[in-house]
Amino acid sequence: MEANVLTAAAKSARPGQQTEQQRVIQLVSNAPPNKIVGLEGFLKSFNTKTVRAEATPFRYVIQRKARRSLGGKFGKGLSQEVTENIEVNPNEDLFGLRRWLGGIRQDPSCIMLLNVNKVREEALAAPLIFSEILRTGRPILVTGAPPEIQDQLFAQIDLTYQTVPLAIQANYALKAGLLQRVLRRKGFVNTVRPVLELEGLPPALVPKLQAINAGQDSKLSDAEVVNVCLLGDLATRYLPPIVQFREAMRNSSLQLPQLVSMFEILTSDMPLPQAVESFKGYFTEEVQQDLARLKSRAAVFSEAYRALNSQEAGTRGGSRAERMDDFFRKLTS
Repeated sequence: MEANVLTAAAKSARPGQQTEQQRVIQLVSNAPPNKIVGLEGFLKSFNTKTVRAEATPFRYVIQRKARRSLGGKFGKGLSQEVTENIEVNPNEDLFGLRRWLGGIRQDPSCIMLLNVNKVREEALAAPLIFSEILRTGRPILVTGAPPEIQDQLFAQIDLTYQTVPLAIQANYALKAGLLQRVLRRKGFVNTVRPVLELEGLPPALVPKLQAINAGQDSKLSDAEVVNVCLLGDLATRYLPPIVQFREAMRNSSLQLPQLVSMFEILTSDMPLPQAVESFKGYFTEEVQQDLARLKSRAAVFSEAYRALNSQEAGTRGGSRAERMDDFFRKLTS
């Protein structure tokens, strides 16, 4: 509508009068404009005589072949092959995240606008590309997160499980909501399961979580409940892209360059020395003797992937499936 107004204004201008051209800033969002919380405030903050902001939903569409029945009186048993267009949420797809990042990085007029809906039981993997976007010098706009959600997102999880994070202590309603989850046994089991997949849990905590997963009553302290809930919610926000990467590796359904790209997104905030140290147990003995040759996270993954799929299991040993499971426990910890 605004474009039409500008066009009309240009047409009505007197001959020889120059109209001032507005520069357009694209707020590239994961949600359509009518579902973005506080959109008007963002637009007003950018709009001036020379600048105009627009909300542009990012759409990631993939094509998939399927067979559909012809139906009808004479179509029994007959089918035809069709191509379906499927729109994928970029928060749950690593290729969607890569395209979202690529579009913003290549166009100086684009700014990322993340609309947060939920922080549990829903994918929210966009923060995986935050560091790459910030390297471009452009801001990241986030909306849809009320104070309670903000406190949960910024809470520092106590990995000793002995104290309740300060941000949670200061928000009584949030703390009470987290503690009440143990009363809903089935829902709390769904929170506990992804936590059990992680490495580095305190030995005293593991039997308690295993008992809950088996259907027994919780014997966790308040601090343990709060931190397990925070960690479980964190895991579920990133679980879909991690599962996507895991299945692609297990099934060998993608080429190595595609897997490398996925690994780089998942480990975007991991320094190279930490990546080498974390995954050196999957390297062959030859690579382990010369770790200085690994100059990037792409090289780290390439060597680990080669060892995971070779007959020589590196220092980890075990079958390919066992080595893959161990690799992903390390990746998510």
